[in-house]
Parts: sequence; structure tokens; C-alpha cells
Amino acid sequence: MTSDLERLLNPRRVAVIGASAKLGKIGNVLVRNLLRSSTEVFPVNPHEEMIEGLRCHRSIEELEDEIDVAIIAVPARSVPAEVRNAVDKGVPFVIVTSAGFSEIGEEGKRTEREMVEYATSHRTRVLGPNTLGLYSPKGNTDCLIISHERSPRPKRGPIGLISQSGSVQVSLQERASEMGIGVSYSVGLGNRADISELDLLEFFESDPDTRCIAIYLESFLDGRRFIELARRISRKKPIVMVKAGVTETGSRAASSHTGALARGSDAIIEGALRQACVIRALDDEELMDYSNALSLMPPPKGDRVAYVGSAGGIGVMISDHVESDRYRPRLRMTRLSDDTRGVLRKTLNEFAPTDNPVDLTAGSTPAQYDAAVRAVLSDPGVDILILSIDLQPPMMDETVFQFIPEWIEMGKSIIGTSTGGGPIALSAVSRMQSLGIPSYPSLSRCVRAARALYQRSLLLRKVM
Repeated sequence: MTSDLERLLNPRRVAVIGASAKLGKIGNVLVRNLLRSSTEVFPVNPHEEMIEGLRCHRSIEELEDEIDVAIIAVPARSVPAEVRNAVDKGVPFVIVTSAGFSEIGEEGKRTEREMVEYATSHRTRVLGPNTLGLYSPKGNTDCLIISHERSPRPKRGPIGLISQSGSVQVSLQERASEMGIGVSYSVGLGNRADISELDLLEFFESDPDTRCIAIYLESFLDGRRFIELARRISRKKPIVMVKAGVTETGSRAASSHTGALARGSDAIIEGALRQACVIRALDDEELMDYSNALSLMPPPKGDRVAYVGSAGGIGVMISDHVESDRYRPRLRMTRLSDDTRGVLRKTLNEFAPTDNPVDLTAGSTPAQYDAAVRAVLSDPGVDILILSIDLQPPMMDETVFQFIPEWIEMGKSIIGTSTGGGPIALSAVSRMQSLGIPSYPSLSRCVRAARALYQRSLLLRKVM
């Protein structure tokens, strides 16, 4: 059986079975998305002659070219026959976007099982059914059933996304796009009748462009195998996961959604994931926030946090968030060394406090930011720096961003923020993110990301 997913995730030739000339139909959206890609596109529909300027073929058997992936977007009743046609043609990968299989009951399960058994017995792998599809910025391939106009795509970057839910997949992609976070691949499992999270974990393990793996699952295909793989992979690459369907109501919803059964108590799942060094997130926002930090920053050596910014009140709230008893793992605001405080006294305005949190005050300048950040990062008692770059003070300007690459080179974990929510603050967050500092528009998200970094450090100590 084909085990290498490279041709699926970075195909050269894609056939769309059920392609349509009608705007808005899934078969048309797929063709239009693929025309943005680097792949050759072959529309298949016996009732059309031309689709989006491309010659339309009556069946996949007519195609003379070798096809890497066949996407099937026809009603469920017609899917098994089209899968069989693609398999007989020798297509190595089939993506079934159609719903109406194991998620609807026993008859759907039987049809799905027979369809996949035929495919895999002839060395064809199946993604789906009931999948949103896949998106590969690395290979410039877009096999999603949602248009660009309705859902923006993230740029190329270091996070590999796996989602059992199409709506969550869309949410993760849109969050990444809005925050300037890059992804290597985004893959929707759908009903996971063949290709599963296990296959993708193994692919991402050896993919040099994937530095962090983000997963949304409603159930485990093989929980023991997942933990074994995750434990091995997480030594090299962080894995962040939302395991949904852990309550009774959530489990029932998962079963009707993707045909999944969310077995196992939450306590058991929590313990198993901790043993496998998997960082657990509660929702899609946390999943992207944690993955963002873990893909860009090294795990800190300890739990000691320092803050540098020009707003004293923000520093006070950061301190409360950091040392709150409500969250685990606990972090603490560190005490700066006498040497560090001496450097700050010489550098900052005479009325600026030199304790942690470091308040540069409204009289701050880019040069003072640079000197303060360097001094704090050089302090042996600092493991994590929370940095608020505020462009509102009168002496501040965007030249401060030129120092960021050198701050990152100092090797410690930095988390960025700029509060207020206005255009200036949001532009500062975006600029820091684009330069390699994981950055967030709220203090709580900022500190949660710092905790994820420290949790990664604690888990690594156990498995290493």
C-alpha cells in the first residue's frame, strides 16, 4: 500500500470528478481553487464541454495523463462507482468531499467500508469522505471546497494542521491568516475512513518544513498507536491538540458529526497526552496561539518571566496574569539582577522604574527599548520575556522593529503584545509576528502562550 503522502499533498496533476461550470457549486469552486495552484487540472463531467476555460472530460478513463489525485465531488450515491473508476485508472490518491456515509448510520458505514476496501486493496489511498479537502502552501496546491473569497488562506509557514472537522479547519486557517501565522499543510480528515491522523503524523515527522503539528480530533482511530507516535515525534517537534467530545454531550455531537465515537474519560485522555508530551488546547484560538509560540520560540529553561513595555498598568496586569493561581503550569515574575538594574538606570529616563515589570514610561524611545530588552534578555534570571511594543508614545516610531532579529538571536523565548485594539496596536502585533516573535493582541493570550512554552519545557524533561 502506498505510504508516502507526498503525491497527495503536493500533486502535479489533479482530476476533479463532478467538476461544474456553475458558479458556487463545489465542483466549480474546486476547479477555480486549483487554477490558482501549480497543478494541472482535469475537469471530469459528462454533461459539460468546457469549465473555466478548460476542456472537460466525460470520464476519468478518457484521461491520457497520469493523475496523482482524483477529487470526487458528486452525490453520495454516485461516489462508490467514481472511486472504483479512479482506482481502475491507477490513481494513487482519491479525495472524497461528499458527505452521506458513516456519519449517517449503518448503511452509510457499510458503503464507506466497501468503497475503501476496494480502493486500498488496489493500492489507492482515500482521504475522507466528508472532508473539506487539503491546502498546501508549500506545494502551492488548493484542494479545498471553500472559495478564497469566502475564506482567506494562510501563508506558507512552519505549522502542519490536521483537523477531523471541516469547520474547525476553516477556523484554524482563517485565524492563521488573520494573525500572519504560516502553515506547511492543512488537511481535513473528514470521516477518516482510510488516511488518518496517524499517517499525517508520520509524514509531518520527517517533513523539514513542518516545525509544529496542530491537531483537532473528536476521537482516536487507534489511541495506543497515536500515543506511541506522538511520544516519539514530540521529542523533535511540538504537538498541540484539541481533543473534543470529552463530555457526554460533546461525545454524542462528535458521533453525529463525523461518525466518531469519543471514547475514554477526559482524565484518562489528559494523562495519556501528557505522557506523550502533547500540549493540550481547549479550542481553536488556543490551538493556533500555542502552535504559533511553539513553532517560533525555543522552550525556556525555567518559569521566570520578565516584562518590558512603556505602559505601567499593562505591566501590573501582566504580573497578575503570570502569577495567578488559577492556571497551570505556574509562572513567576523574576527579580532582575543588580547588574541588569544598573544598566537600566543608566539607560532609561530618571523617573522610570527599573524593577520587573520594566516600565519605560510614555517618554520611551526606540533606543531605550533596544537597551532595555538587551539588558533583560542578558539577565541569567530571565527565562521568558513578554514584550509590549507600544507605538503611541510621542518619541516612539517604527525604527524599533529593526532590533528584533538581534533580540531573537539572543536565544531566549520572547512573546509579543501591543494592547488597545486600535490600528496602531494591531500593526505592532502584526509587525512583530512577521519578524519572528509570536505576538498577540491581548494579555491573557500572551501569557497563555508563555505557559505553553514552559509546559513544553517541562514535558521534554520527562520524555528525554
